[in-house]
Amino acid sequence: MVLIWIGIAVGIILVVALIIKTSKINPKVVLGVSLRCKQCGSETKGLKCVKCDKKFKSFGV
Repeated sequence: MVLIWIGIAVGIILVVALIIKTSKINPKVVLGVSLRCKQCGSETKGLKCVKCDKKFKSFGV
């Protein structure tokens, strides 16, 4: 019975620690959303880069 209470206490501590950690981090970092294109650096707002997409289509890739 004591082991169950210790397990519950450890679980609660882990949940509280994760909630605190995620509340301090920017939500866009948690989701992995990039606001800029890695290749050209233009702002994409998390979507595909229009400039780089056109470059690859023009080369037939």
